[in-house]
Amino acid sequence: TDKSDKIQKTSMSREELESYTFEKEEQLNGNKNDVPTPVDAVVIGLDTEFNYRKLCIANVLLQRHPNALLVATNEDAYDLVGSDSRHLPGNGSLVKAVESASQRKAINVGKPSKILANLLREEFDLDLSRTLMVGDRLDTDVKFGKDGGMKSALVLTGCTTANKLEAIGDGT
Repeated sequence: TDKSDKIQKTSMSREELESYTFEKEEQLNGNKNDVPTPVDAVVIGLDTEFNYRKLCIANVLLQRHPNALLVATNEDAYDLVGSDSRHLPGNGSLVKAVESASQRKAINVGKPSKILANLLREEFDLDLSRTLMVGDRLDTDVKFGKDGGMKSALVLTGCTTANKLEAIGDGT
């Protein structure tokens, strides 16, 4: 098979992974002396087609590029879907897999990250104390508002339901 077939495969044997070249990820094509372009970051966002091959590639890229950042777009444990409120694994489960394999801790740049709050403040000249964060999760949206110095409003249409909020009780 040619290299493009290998890149598109959803799974690879250990032998195929052992001989994987990383040309696409390191952009060797066109570089003189086939010197890899440094990878600055490995970014983990929700990927419903995440698999062992992708985990191996992310892990080895982090090994080959020890100065590369490991970045999470969010660390949501689950997403709530369907009329029966199914909990499907969220991006946090993918982040934990890469963190475990690479023995590195991801930098979360999504909610409830202060990095994101500071970016919003600086980029849009916001007074965060006069900003309202509206969301459907206590653990990310409301926490993002609170940690970022914003007011927050919880809508009960998503992950944090009225029943869940009631079960948490005082302390919310």
